Amino acid sequence: MIRRRPPLVATCRALVAVAVLALAGGAIAAPVKTAHVEAELVAATTALVPGEPVTVALRLSMERGWHTYWQNPGDSGLPTTLAWKLPGDIAAGPIQWPAPKALPAGPLINYGYEGEVFLLTDITAPA
Repeated sequence: MIRRRPPLVATCRALVAVAVLALAGGAIAAPVKTAHVEAELVAATTALVPGEPVTVALRLSMERGWHTYWQNPGDSGLPTTLAWKLPGDIAAGPIQWPAPKALPAGPLINYGYEGEVFLLTDITAPA
């Protein structure tokens, strides 16, 4: 039997809201935990500088036997997505995907991550 990761869409949306507050106020957000995945937004700095990007990572830590998918998931699955809701003219770039590993599932080959992965995104405030 193939175990799949639970949908992370709601978790990611909650984390985006926390990230905006954390970046704006320098606060540290607690990880969000589901039955099989811990998700957390981790910023490279605690402040936005006008016109300069700050890298924010979605850290996913998955229980043994669980995984999440790469931008090209392979034969099945869907990639992790982020739906940023940022104030004003603050913009988020695309996910900077690390190299995946092959995740065989019977005759299928999927691509993704097990254990822990950091999916990076640059956030930029207007100059």
